[in-house]
Amino acid sequence: MAALREMGGPDVPVSFKTFLQQPGTPEISMQLRCENGQARIQMSQERFRPLGSSGAADQTWKVPVYISYAIDGEHRSECISLNAKSGSFTLSAKGCPGWFIGNSDEVGYYYTKYEPSALQTLISNRGQLSLAEQVGLYNELQNMLAAGRVQPSQALNLAVQLRDDPRRQIVAAALHLAAVDWHSLPRNLRPRYVAYVEQNFGPRARKLGWIPKADDNEDDRFIRDPLVPFVVNDGEDAELIGEAKHLTEEWLHNRTVLPADTVRAILSAAARNGDDALYNKLLARVKNEKDEFFQTALFAALGSFRQKELVEKNLQLLFAGEFDWRVAFGLLTGPQRNPDVAQLPLRFVKANYDKVITNLPSGGGTDYGSLLPGTAGAGCSSEAADDAQAFFGGRMEKVNGGPRALAHAVESIKLCEARKNAQEPDLVYFFH
Repeated sequence: MAALREMGGPDVPVSFKTFLQQPGTPEISMQLRCENGQARIQMSQERFRPLGSSGAADQTWKVPVYISYAIDGEHRSECISLNAKSGSFTLSAKGCPGWFIGNSDEVGYYYTKYEPSALQTLISNRGQLSLAEQVGLYNELQNMLAAGRVQPSQALNLAVQLRDDPRRQIVAAALHLAAVDWHSLPRNLRPRYVAYVEQNFGPRARKLGWIPKADDNEDDRFIRDPLVPFVVNDGEDAELIGEAKHLTEEWLHNRTVLPADTVRAILSAAARNGDDALYNKLLARVKNEKDEFFQTALFAALGSFRQKELVEKNLQLLFAGEFDWRVAFGLLTGPQRNPDVAQLPLRFVKANYDKVITNLPSGGGTDYGSLLPGTAGAGCSSEAADDAQAFFGGRMEKVNGGPRALAHAVESIKLCEARKNAQEPDLVYFFH
């Protein structure tokens, strides 16, 4: 703190302490008000909370706030410290700005809450923002979506506008905006979502492919890693799935070199759409693999199979102590990303708990039994939360870190339910 005071002045450590001594992140609500040729930003702060959160909202930080705005063709920036629950900041320029952004160049440590009209104006004028500000704006939209202040259809429509941007940071933001939690979309409408992903992101993903090309630029290389797996998993792209299967077979046969940043995704894409024969080949390979990097990739692939009998076989092997949990954890978590088998890990744990808990490693401050409540994480209802609490409550009291892990799992389920209740009607309308 002394060093901060010396470098930044007496206000810096005072502000810093308000972030160290309480949980959460401040969210600052900002409204632009123009009267008599003068503009001011009306601000108020509270703790950011997603839908369903039980965290306390009534918190206050001492926050340096950085604002940029456009007026008379100029781009200006100003700074103020918000030290109370609310405050008002009069801009130095005369007139009313065409737009303002609440976190100039994303240098502030806070979220910004915009009025709907101000948010739409920013989106319309995004070309005038710096790259950092554009990415920050799309992150703010994600935050507002999580808090239930915007509808997912707005994010889905914006993702389409951003999909062809050459910059990797913008494409990454577009993919986040386009992703839909399967809990929030009725099963009969999932083919419509698959078609949305394939239509809007498939052409670029197929052009990039799984393997780097000689004429790739730096952005291409960084875009490939998130885009291609997204189109395969959410868009079920047949061409890219076929390519992944071919590359996997070649790798298993003669250890063809695959890019380190996509080998895990390639193997997992092949496995997710694979059969018993591929499963047996991957299982045989992982048993003889000595390199931990490839062990982790192989276990992630094995955890991606969607056949009930193969998922159950994975769980039996994992809990029997066949594999090292540190690298084989994907066998437990992988099924939870696939709706058809997401509940199988929890059912297995509940049916075999006494045997499972005695075989799990512990020591060195880590008790792997504390990971078991996470198997309830595929639930998305108050009933699922109550069931997790009822089953694991007493059992986790005997496990190091167990109560905290259970509390986290139960909260995640409740947040999922709140998110589903808020987003499902709009998603049904969008994809109907």
